[in-house]
Amino acid sequence: MLRAIRAGKHIFTEKVLAPTSEEAERIAAADDAHLALAVSLPRLYDPYTVAIERTLDEGTLGEPTYSRVRLAHDGWVAGWLPERFGDPEAAIGGAFTDLGCHPAYLTRLFHRAEPSAISAVYGSITVRQVEDNAVVTAEFPGGRLGVFEASVVQGPGDFSIELRGTRGALTYGDGRSLRLNTGDGWRELPPPATRPGRSASGCSTSTTGHAPTTTWTTRSRSRASSSPRTRPPAPGARSRSFRRPPDKRPRCLLSPVPHPFLRRAL
Repeated sequence: MLRAIRAGKHIFTEKVLAPTSEEAERIAAADDAHLALAVSLPRLYDPYTVAIERTLDEGTLGEPTYSRVRLAHDGWVAGWLPERFGDPEAAIGGAFTDLGCHPAYLTRLFHRAEPSAISAVYGSITVRQVEDNAVVTAEFPGGRLGVFEASVVQGPGDFSIELRGTRGALTYGDGRSLRLNTGDGWRELPPPATRPGRSASGCSTSTTGHAPTTTWTTRSRSRASSSPRTRPPAPGARSRSFRRPPDKRPRCLLSPVPHPFLRRAL
């Protein structure tokens, strides 16, 4: 990507942006070069996300107090996940790097804030050089908690969301409907169609003459990689904790689209 920046090329990339925040800062020099730089965060504009955001905006759940977002499959126990995903250099990390970034940015989106503290536990069931099981707990202002999980050793595959608030709860899962309960029993919420003008990847781009115009931008003071570098785990599990110093400005994930919340945070 650095070569592309030096060549004056716009960049659209898959997650993760870089293994470390220091390397992400170097790549984000694209902003200073007046180039567009975007990381694909496709689940931001899936219909269920749009419906959940609408429910939060309407205050149906009251004040959110807890969230859980889980993304897992059985790739390494069923034998279909390529071994390159276990290479710490090629893959950067394991289950959390490959899958966990999606629950991470959705958790941040649902809480409308940056976490003040993060604790992570990584496990290695298959004893590879990267984690294959991961659980992260984030603390948000006001005592709110967000849990996000990623695994490549759990079958069958599962993507699910659970949100709890002072007035109700909301759940969603692959193959299941979006459901809401505000004290009078569970009912289904019809998800809206994908927002107009967005491609399946969540990026909208148009061209005028010879100059491309994109709907996504970056800001020089709000950059971070979408996942930290993960060190090779020993068999079993280990725990990590992080607490942001109070004088540090929160950082944002880069988004390929001008998502209202992410744009406000920028």
